[in-house]
Amino acid sequence: MEVRVIAANGVVADGQSMTSDENDASVAVLITYGDFTAFYGGDIEERTEGRIAASNLVVDVDLYQANHHGASTSSSVDFIEKLSPKVVIVSNGSHATYAHPRRDVLERLQGLTPVPDIFQTNKFTDTGCRVCLLSGNVTNTHILDLDPDGRDGSIDVVVESGGDFTVWMRFLDSFGPY
Repeated sequence: MEVRVIAANGVVADGQSMTSDENDASVAVLITYGDFTAFYGGDIEERTEGRIAASNLVVDVDLYQANHHGASTSSSVDFIEKLSPKVVIVSNGSHATYAHPRRDVLERLQGLTPVPDIFQTNKFTDTGCRVCLLSGNVTNTHILDLDPDGRDGSIDVVVESGGDFTVWMRFLDSFGPY
């Protein structure tokens, strides 16, 4: 397995300093295992994504964990087109504080060709939300926790040595493949 740091502390691997913005200072990594590749960008936003895309540092990945929990300031068109992920996982909370994921981000991801399988950790609920009209959800079959008071679990990706992989939705009381 290889883990390559693509960006950290506002500096992209091509050596160009980007920003001192807290979100864009996230560590972004490309993980390779056999023929499998995954990109995790933490909270990086459009500026850092643009530099990564322009430098062709990350292309054609199997898995993309949506940057910044699916915020509108991330998953920019040029960036996700370069990534061309097969699977996207949006790690978000069910609370309404930030209204993640945002509908425009889900629409951008669903506009890719081919369309990736998009999973979400928690269903967005609009209780107490100030910006609810901006948020969205994938289909319920692709959301791990449909009820904010429901059972906890995780979305796991199991990768074989040759690069084949399976997405699993794992609850505390059960475990099964998607």
